[in-house]
Amino acid sequence: MNRDREAEEAWNVWRDSSRKDAERRWNALLALERPQKSGKEWLDATRRRLIELTKIGILQPRESGRVRDVVFSKLAASDQDRLKKSGFARDLFAFAVAAEQGGRAAVESGERSESLARHFLRLNTGKRLGDGRLSFQVFVKESTRLPVGMNIQICGTDPTRAGRPTYLRYDLDVVAMGTGPVTHFNAHWHAGDDPDGNDAEDHDPRLPSLLLDPVAVLDVLIETFFPDGPDDVAEETATRHLGP
Repeated sequence: MNRDREAEEAWNVWRDSSRKDAERRWNALLALERPQKSGKEWLDATRRRLIELTKIGILQPRESGRVRDVVFSKLAASDQDRLKKSGFARDLFAFAVAAEQGGRAAVESGERSESLARHFLRLNTGKRLGDGRLSFQVFVKESTRLPVGMNIQICGTDPTRAGRPTYLRYDLDVVAMGTGPVTHFNAHWHAGDDPDGNDAEDHDPRLPSLLLDPVAVLDVLIETFFPDGPDDVAEETATRHLGP
């Protein structure tokens, strides 16, 4: 047997084993007790968290008011298809960031639904993050009172790397996507430079995650880029928004 054939057979054994193990780990995660709220309650809890971020000086004023519920027909076509196939279409509460008033039409309008995920809340300039933007979309299954889909992301520029773009995103897929062991972890993190780059899905790490709720994801994202809270907000920004 040649070396290439041995390597291929060894890889097939490895892959089969790793996928079975990953599936067992994912099923164990699904059995863990998680906080339960209705979709409206998750929306209210998220808004309260965002209001706190404004008080701290991380989120710009009045941004939290742009988070609102979204009717099913205004979701991206790809999301509608996945939700329908998973049986969630009639038992769903969705909320996301609406477009800025006076700019693009709001979420409830007839704009192309695919652009919903591109709406974002503006963060104040930080010592670890410039041009910070927070975007998210959350799907809650009302009968279980649990989030079944999420896309929550912070992106901006990294002052420590000469202003290179950076982002960190938490995804909870309604259905498994992709191939390999992490596929079984519908909950995962993406990290890299440009989330909209053509090669982002191929090259940015996809790291399996615990099942988190939207408030917990916000906690992780904020403490990653603003670990010292108001001390991580650029001094001139904090003075401008919070006063002396």
